Amino acid sequence: MAHIILDNVSLNYPIFHSDSKSLRSRLLTIGTGGVLKPSEKGVIYVEALRGISLKIQEGDRVGLIGPNGAGKSTLLKLLSGVYEPTIGTINRQGNVSTLFDLSLGMDQEATAMENMRVIAALRNVPTDKEQEFIQEVAEFTELEGFLELPIRTYSPGMLARLGFGIATSINPEVLLIDEVLGAGDQYFMDKAIKRIEGLMDSSKIVVLASHSNDMIKRFCNKAVYVKRGQIVTYDEVEKVLAQYTR
Repeated sequence: MAHIILDNVSLNYPIFHSDSKSLRSRLLTIGTGGVLKPSEKGVIYVEALRGISLKIQEGDRVGLIGPNGAGKSTLLKLLSGVYEPTIGTINRQGNVSTLFDLSLGMDQEATAMENMRVIAALRNVPTDKEQEFIQEVAEFTELEGFLELPIRTYSPGMLARLGFGIATSINPEVLLIDEVLGAGDQYFMDKAIKRIEGLMDSSKIVVLASHSNDMIKRFCNKAVYVKRGQIVTYDEVEKVLAQYTR
């Protein structure tokens, strides 16, 4: 069964080639979720996540909430395997698909068609299914007349459509989403939400980071309140939102 289990996980970022005093001042002023600490060797590092223990099981639809800089995006990347923990262990079961930066991994000088072929290969789409993959993305994005243009010529809305269409073209067991539903115009938003609803029905686990309480209520049955790199509460959505808003 699909699951993600974190046991006492912490994540540290070492900082190189920086004035530690001025950097400390800047970070503390900004109020990020990380905490600056010196290591035994004198290297300054940011403790981005601290003591995270979390069990997400098949059927869970988990919302991540918290202020800017709380560590929500960092936690999502840890769940996905983009980051590995400095301390603690992660046990993942199930293939993972992410909706983070919609243009991540795409070559700005290449055409949309070229990008789709490369990503299809990276996602291990069978050769005999590649054209079906491309056609499905083209129909969803409604970019059929622009697929042979370099994507650097695309407007932000067109790029959002392409990235979202590619990212949601294969149904995963574990789906991780980071605020991408704020991209594009209202027409795209309506299509994107319907697409997400379909993916949520077919995915075994969904984790969604959002500043929209309505979005969390709509899609999630559980929520995690993250603050300054730590979990404050992990419980049913209504209970966690009540604590967060209070």
